[in-house]
Amino acid sequence: MHTQTTSAPSLAIDVLARDTLERLSEGDLATVRESEFIFAALAKHRERTSRLTYLPLGICRNCEERCAPGETYCDDDCRIDHQQRECRAARLRA
Repeated sequence: MHTQTTSAPSLAIDVLARDTLERLSEGDLATVRESEFIFAALAKHRERTSRLTYLPLGICRNCEERCAPGETYCDDDCRIDHQQRECRAARLRA
């Protein structure tokens, strides 16, 4: 294989674009597919985590007001409202 590091999609194209006399074994093809899968999963994970915002404990995730130390929501109404909005947003992204 190559000594040069490339991304998974370009790796697959490069491997498959080689001389047609060189045949890839089932193991080689599986490795290429695995690399593509891992590359896509990591890209999706990076995209998801880049949208996350973190607030310290003691700040409500919904209204961003102070709440009890160690808590993430100031009351049940804020928790329910925030969870419903997050569910709607997740459905829209899917």
